[in-house]
Amino acid sequence: MNVRRTNLGVLIALLLAFGSGVGAVATGSAAGRWVVAGHGMAGIVLVLLIPWKRKVIGYGLRGRRATRWLSLALAVLVLVVLASGLAHGTGWLRSAGGMETQW
Repeated sequence: MNVRRTNLGVLIALLLAFGSGVGAVATGSAAGRWVVAGHGMAGIVLVLLIPWKRKVIGYGLRGRRATRWLSLALAVLVLVVLASGLAHGTGWLRSAGGMETQW
């Protein structure tokens, strides 16, 4: 297991997902479909990296740090974001924060 390579892969996928998500919202038209496709692919890469990241997390949780609770809170936030992305992509999530989706 290469911790640095795993974390770098997750960082790159998160940056691509964020950038393509902002781009998808900014275009707001059918012409920006390629941006949405890139957004979906970044999400799939994140899901595929979960087994490796899980090993890294398990290794990190063995140590006792003062910021352990912050790491766990971030992990919960990432899981919520992934779940909402999957729900939105499959059509199960029709509105979020009082705003309707355009599907």
